[in-house]
Amino acid sequence: MTDIEQSLRSAFADAGYEVGEIRQNRKQVSVVVTEDDASASALREIVVDTLGDDSVLGLDVTTESTGDDEITTVVSFRHRE
Repeated sequence: MTDIEQSLRSAFADAGYEVGEIRQNRKQVSVVVTEDDASASALREIVVDTLGDDSVLGLDVTTESTGDDEITTVVSFRHRE
């Protein structure tokens, strides 16, 4: 697990969100939050506060269906170091 993943997992847990998984492909990061009704603005704030405003590009919050009638919230962004 990378430092980014550990930092994000801790920050989301501290804010009361359960993280299903964190996917990272080069500089693209996706955080899957198990709550389907999570506040987009709160999730954005967690990411920016954790990584810094200058490190987060194109942050997007969407919902995703897993096919098992489960809906999750996904936070996706590019990480600039």
